[in-house]
Amino acid sequence: MGAIEESFAELAGEIQERRSCDCALDEICKDFELLMKDLHALPAIRDNGARRLQSDLRDSLEGLKEEILKKLQET
Repeated sequence: MGAIEESFAELAGEIQERRSCDCALDEICKDFELLMKDLHALPAIRDNGARRLQSDLRDSLEGLKEEILKKLQET
């Protein structure tokens, strides 16, 4: 299962369909997928620097998720 399917279960089909004709949405989704991959690649974290990175990734993912949902509401 991909990052979009994992995070937007019931909207995944619509997102995939709209990505093909909306370059901005496609770019946001690519960024989302890349950051999700980075987050999943982090090992179990014990030090503060790594925890901060994990927190920053989650914050960025939340922002991208909001952008994706906003794009879906357009038109």
